[in-house]
Amino acid sequence: MRRRRNTKYFVGLFVVWLCIGAAGFLVGYYVSSDRDSKPPIHIGEEVPFDVDVELGTDNFAEKEQESNNDDQHVASQRVIISEDTRIIFRTRYEKCQSIIDEVMEPLSDMLGLNRTEFNDFIVTNFEGWNQVGFSHEEVIVFQSKDQFCPKHFWVSQEDGYITVYQFDERGNKNIVEKTRIPISTLPKIDQDRLINGIPLPSREAVDNLLEDYSG
Repeated sequence: MRRRRNTKYFVGLFVVWLCIGAAGFLVGYYVSSDRDSKPPIHIGEEVPFDVDVELGTDNFAEKEQESNNDDQHVASQRVIISEDTRIIFRTRYEKCQSIIDEVMEPLSDMLGLNRTEFNDFIVTNFEGWNQVGFSHEEVIVFQSKDQFCPKHFWVSQEDGYITVYQFDERGNKNIVEKTRIPISTLPKIDQDRLINGIPLPSREAVDNLLEDYSG
């Protein structure tokens, strides 16, 4: 009788042990599967992750740049033209690559204007000019002309004699000297150069050329 009870006792204990083992196996299986789904992390190794996504900084640099631009724009609007500001009208002459500056004191209508207001003033009152620099010390407006500057000369011929021209503000040539040097006495290559016209940057350069041709 006692042997049967012992047998039942051991059978029940075996069933309990079997259930516990099965439960442990299932828990271990799911935990192991979860670990396998993630890359292993080793000690001393950096964990790869997207900084922008993880920290929410994907647009931080762009927003910071926009903020800096806004600050610079606001600061520039605080700078205004005063009586001490120099107004520089800068012209580049494309055919001779010369740049000439004309400096003036600010007009009464310019005083107190900031960058945006001054730009509107230039667009309205000075056709063809563009603002390219703005500070409390000086303001620069610029234009480009496809012509020679007024400092340039043009040596050519008229009626068979060497003639000197100078350009005006509009790029037109005006006679400043008509010499008594006939081009017929010069070599053919020099005659061709004079017929086509020789641009020179100064009166000194003109005098040197005339001296060569008259010698």
